[in-house]
Amino acid sequence: MSACASRSRDRKPSDRPEHGFEPLTPRDRRTAFVLFALVAACWGGAALRDAALGRPWQRIDRLEPRTAYGSIDPNAASVDELQALPGIGPSLARRIIAERERGGPFRSLDDLQRVAGIGPKTAERLRPWIRTEPSERRRR
Repeated sequence: MSACASRSRDRKPSDRPEHGFEPLTPRDRRTAFVLFALVAACWGGAALRDAALGRPWQRIDRLEPRTAYGSIDPNAASVDELQALPGIGPSLARRIIAERERGGPFRSLDDLQRVAGIGPKTAERLRPWIRTEPSERRRR
């Protein structure tokens, strides 16, 4: 039988706290402190490393949207390139290509709304990643 179990069992009901939890033993408090100190040291070490390498921390909500491909022309993009866009899965990418082949090139971002599953909200979300080129430039 462990020491903790015997301590808990030997207590009278009036000695136990009302919330039902045992208070931390000194050993438990030391363990919690050491774990907290290790996490703080790792976090601080990462911050110092980033500062030494010249990589400042940035607020995510202030970053410019990025993608691996930069901006994509939906008139020339493959299924894989379209799937790199946020919210575009394999079936929607195939529908974009099918609509491009059936209805001709997309002249603006609003033309993407011809595709079933792309409405005004989705088109607006894709705006940073989509570019449409004028038809004269594509012919060259």
